[in-house]
Amino acid sequence: GGAGDESMEVDALYHKIGVLQAKATSEEKARVGAQERAVGMAEQLLEKEKEISNLQAMISSGEAFKKKKPARDKVSQNDKTLKLQNKMRDIETEMQKVENKLAEKEEECRIKARKIAELLFKLQVEEDSNLRIGDQIIDLREQLKRKEEETDKLVAAAKEAEEASASLAQTAP
Repeated sequence: GGAGDESMEVDALYHKIGVLQAKATSEEKARVGAQERAVGMAEQLLEKEKEISNLQAMISSGEAFKKKKPARDKVSQNDKTLKLQNKMRDIETEMQKVENKLAEKEEECRIKARKIAELLFKLQVEEDSNLRIGDQIIDLREQLKRKEEETDKLVAAAKEAEEASASLAQTAP
């Protein structure tokens, strides 16, 4: 485990972080897209509700109109009323489908939001662990520096001792 291994480990961790960040970004984009679709569906829902209230108004005015008319017109009026009621039922069915889709999309959004939160948490854990590794590397470097300084001192002391013994040998009779 030399310095090369450490830098490879750090590079691998940075790569992991990059991958997680990209994943988080695409999840976020997907969530925003799903929310936009949900808004679109909600707007469709409002349109359908307007259609229904318009039809209900037409039906009730038809009922009032029918009361004034003579019996021979009643059949065609009933037909119209039935057609309107069927149309209303169809629209209500459509609305139910849209509401169901909306609920599905909301659930998808919730799941995606949960996944994003999990990814961000993993990212945080990863970053914390990287910081710890970074601190360890700094500590190791400092220890290495101290060892080098100690070695330098010992080498200098050995040299001095050698020189001293050499000069003693020269001055000896």
